[in-house]
Amino acid sequence: MRKYKFRGKSADTKEWLVGALVPNGKRPCIAPFGELFHLEEVSHETVGQFVELTDRNKREVYEGDILKWKEYDFEKIGVVIWSPSGVFIGHPREHGIQCIGVASTIKETEIIGNIHDNLDLLKGASNG
Repeated sequence: MRKYKFRGKSADTKEWLVGALVPNGKRPCIAPFGELFHLEEVSHETVGQFVELTDRNKREVYEGDILKWKEYDFEKIGVVIWSPSGVFIGHPREHGIQCIGVASTIKETEIIGNIHDNLDLLKGASNG
């Protein structure tokens, strides 16, 4: 069964929250698991869904995470992107995103940041 788990950055404290996504007027909210009747507004652009994968350190992977892995002798870096067709790893380009891999087929990935806190990690990243 699919896990519907989201994360988003608190609009007030700027801390990351994980839980259920709850629409609430103009701003989405996260209801942290285990905390009844607690809703926290999050910045819309930071909301990302858990993609049901973990990195080599057993950390949960969410949309917007930046992953690093080795393919042959190349170190690759890309951002996790969800689409109706699956979960991909891409690299930002001037006119959109270039797909550089299917997330479920890439082994030994490591989360090194996310596009909301560490966008600079993608600058100059090689995609092999």
